[in-house]
Amino acid sequence: MVARALSSGESYKCKRCNEQVYGAPGDHSLCADCEDTWRATQRRFEAAHLPRLHSGRSSWDTLLANPPYTPMDAYRAAVREFAASQHAFVAIIGRRGTGKTQIATTAISERIRKGRWGRYTTAINLMGDFINRPTEDNAWRAEWSSYPYLVIDELHQTLRTEAQRTQFESLMDERYMATRVTVLIANEDLKGFQELVGPSVCRRIDEAGAILECNWTPIR
Repeated sequence: MVARALSSGESYKCKRCNEQVYGAPGDHSLCADCEDTWRATQRRFEAAHLPRLHSGRSSWDTLLANPPYTPMDAYRAAVREFAASQHAFVAIIGRRGTGKTQIATTAISERIRKGRWGRYTTAINLMGDFINRPTEDNAWRAEWSSYPYLVIDELHQTLRTEAQRTQFESLMDERYMATRVTVLIANEDLKGFQELVGPSVCRRIDEAGAILECNWTPIR
């Protein structure tokens, strides 16, 4: 196939880098290097476990273009602040339907496009994974503390028992010591969030993070 294409002078431009490639275009019309990059990006997206509703792989530009919230300026300012954040711990809190998950998953998508890794999970899945591990097994904490960028969503649905809170605080301590970015999402106001996660996690956020309150109104 390649020899036949070369002899006939068949060629195409790579859709990503515009390099002239001699031969028949593949499924994505990319050169070999760009094809490898594309496949690696897809693997990182699959490993991120983004929720189906938010797996459209938005960009910051997309979120800023036409936000479905009012006042729009407040939303745009919050998105810009989060996008530029270098904090190790960030809490995104507020009532349901204000774009908290979208902001966090967009951050993961932006990281993946830049060749980095990110992981999304819900608090229920996180704690369910812990329950399904042997009691003496440290693999749970080792795995979840290893992700360089971890988003834990729907935190308000768990941390209702002492065992859950103890394991969660232990995981947060390990991630804090390893300087790995952690994003916590909860449908809570500031007071409710502080009561939910406890003083230890609040201190971590005070020392190395920020709280983004999503208090705008959805346009629905």
